[in-house]
Amino acid sequence: MLVALRPALATAALLTAAAGPMLLPTPAARAQALADAPVALTLNAAPAGAEVVWVVPDLRGLSDRIAGFSAATGLDRFTPELADALAAFKNEMDLNEGLNDDGALIVAVTGLDRAINTALDDDAANDTEPEAVLLVPVDDYDAFVTALGGDPAVEVAEVRMDGKRGFAREAGGYAAITQTAEAAEAYAPGEAGAELAAAGGGLADTFVGRGQSLVLIDVASMAASLNAAIDRGTREMQGRVDGDPDTPALARNIMPMVAHGYADFLKSLTNGTDTLALALDLSDGGLGLTAGGRLIDGTALADVFTPGGGDDDGGRLSRLPAGDHWLAAGADLSRVKLSGLLDGVRELAGRVKAEAGEEDVAGFPIGEIVDTWTQMLDVSDDATSISSVMYAPAPAAMMGGGFMNQLTLTEMPDADAALKKQADLMAKLGELEIPLPAQDGGEAETMTFNTSWQDNALEINDTPVAQFQVNYVLPPSMMQNFGPAAMLMGNAGSGGYAAATDAGVLTTSVADPQLITRGLNALDADDGGIGADAAITEVRDAELPGNASLEAYVSVKGIANTVNPFLLMFAPGGEQLTVPDDLAPIGFGGNGDGESLVLRAFVPADVVKFGVDTYEQFAPAANGGGNAPADRGRRAPRAL
Repeated sequence: MLVALRPALATAALLTAAAGPMLLPTPAARAQALADAPVALTLNAAPAGAEVVWVVPDLRGLSDRIAGFSAATGLDRFTPELADALAAFKNEMDLNEGLNDDGALIVAVTGLDRAINTALDDDAANDTEPEAVLLVPVDDYDAFVTALGGDPAVEVAEVRMDGKRGFAREAGGYAAITQTAEAAEAYAPGEAGAELAAAGGGLADTFVGRGQSLVLIDVASMAASLNAAIDRGTREMQGRVDGDPDTPALARNIMPMVAHGYADFLKSLTNGTDTLALALDLSDGGLGLTAGGRLIDGTALADVFTPGGGDDDGGRLSRLPAGDHWLAAGADLSRVKLSGLLDGVRELAGRVKAEAGEEDVAGFPIGEIVDTWTQMLDVSDDATSISSVMYAPAPAAMMGGGFMNQLTLTEMPDADAALKKQADLMAKLGELEIPLPAQDGGEAETMTFNTSWQDNALEINDTPVAQFQVNYVLPPSMMQNFGPAAMLMGNAGSGGYAAATDAGVLTTSVADPQLITRGLNALDADDGGIGADAAITEVRDAELPGNASLEAYVSVKGIANTVNPFLLMFAPGGEQLTVPDDLAPIGFGGNGDGESLVLRAFVPADVVKFGVDTYEQFAPAANGGGNAPADRGRRAPRAL
């Protein structure tokens, strides 16, 4: 069972493992560089104490980037206004007079902490609204205010913007627009641009610096109120469970522990994060989204990450074979304190087991289930890295339900001991019985598992290979209710191969001798494996954090090639997707060093263009395709 669930463990590890070093300047040099950066000088205009700041550093620059991206992807065929997004914005907001097209647009919000606390106070007479100031760049303030119905001769002019009432005053190249006259009078530049520009932390500097749209959040200033909101949500969730007479006793007992576990996790994020930056960058090559944050020293979140690591980008994926795939992902678990994370999960499991109350669970073996779950965690406790590839299945395999064609390498000090743990877990799972609620007034039934583990099922390259199988044994009533899905759960089950190697434990998600053979052969090869794939390396080198401890690539090419055999059967005329050979993957990367974090996603323009072309191909206006060009008809079937 554990081997069958290893993809889930891999996913959890990939989501949490983001630790690693980057070559950074000294703190003093970095601080000076941030202070001198154009975006920092721009952010000096934001008021002091702003909890959230949104800035577009260059309106015309962003508009030009949008135009280039939309032309490169074909989006301009559907939304022509993207060719000049700034002009469209000015027309929509009626800002055609006095606006400085080359300036920065800033929105700063204060009073969010107070507003959250007021909303949580049931005794408060009225909710408190946060205050926002909109700083619009102007090169002719008088013309700008006059066009909005205001009198530029007064210090604070009443204006109407997009039909809404506001108040404006001139402020050093900006029109400061607020909801009240008092707020407009009180506005003053905060002169804290360098501090705001550093919100993403050192690891995110490169990507935040290239962003054309930034959101900067002071998390620490709102941590107490956010934690209070989390506690309020937990109480309300429990109240709904307690107030529903149909809630099963098991759920009523377990819900508090699970809810508090999630609350503790969310609080670890709010308590451990000082500031957060979200950045969007556009180019003809693609769209990047970056989240970076400064961590608070000594907190549980900061302590998860361990600085260090090597300089071997893609090294984790280099040991798995290249091939047509859907997903390739790797994580360096030596740079995240995985054991500490798993200890937290074990602690929650122990609380569930201790507090469930045997008299309230109607015979449900909560203790045995928790023991099985924690035994599963023990297998990966000492893993140092994990890499996994989900290969595109052959059409014949797909027709038999073989979609999960996955190969996973988990590096750990003692691969043989890990396999022994997996075999023991498989035996334990085979003894587990889970009672199920009675169906339609009938008798209660039980779900069990048929499991098998065979050592030395194969021998490949002098390496013994074990084979495993897990089948859910569902009661007849559930088989009827699930219909065809029961075939996959009950009869087909899941299984694969597992082998202990010098590199770690190599597993497959299907019992395919060719796949495990390919994997074992790749461990001895020196060709860079899938990590050296040209499309992957191009995205990694240009668009993801250097020496990332987390990397993942979604191959739209592999997914599309998998879809094509189905289109032969179901598309009109068997029309096929035209899949470019050089279609780049969507990339994800992350790093952390105990002081800061960065997570980044990059979508190549070619992927967006492929999506636009595919939509245009299969959903022309003549067949109800919405905005597709009216003169498009159904294309003739095309081969790859």
